[in-house]
Amino acid sequence: MRDHGDPGDVFQDSQFDRIYAFAALSERRPFVSHTMVLIPFRAELVQSRSAIVDRVMRMGRANSIFAAARGFGFRWFVHQRGDRLDWPEEVTSKAVLATGPLTLYDL
Repeated sequence: MRDHGDPGDVFQDSQFDRIYAFAALSERRPFVSHTMVLIPFRAELVQSRSAIVDRVMRMGRANSIFAAARGFGFRWFVHQRGDRLDWPEEVTSKAVLATGPLTLYDL
C-alpha cells in the first residue's frame, strides 16, 4: 500500500487493524479500526463504519464491491484468511498481493 499507493489512500482490514500494524507499516489511514479496549469516543461512527465493512465483505457482485469502496472512500482491503468474504472470483482472483494468511486487494 505504501509503495504502490498515494499518501491519502485509505485501507480497511477484515479484522479492523486492532493493533494498528497495517496503519503503522503502510503509513495509511484505516476506514475504521477497533481497539483492544472499549473507548466510547465516536462510538456511533465506529459502529456505523463497522457495519459498512461487514456489508461490503458479504457482497456478492463485483460492481457493488467497487462502488461501495469508492463511495465510502477506501482503496485497499486486507483480507485475513479465515474471515468471511463472499466476494465473487472475478474480484478475489485479482488480488495485488497474497502472502501467508493475508490477501491485499486494490479496489
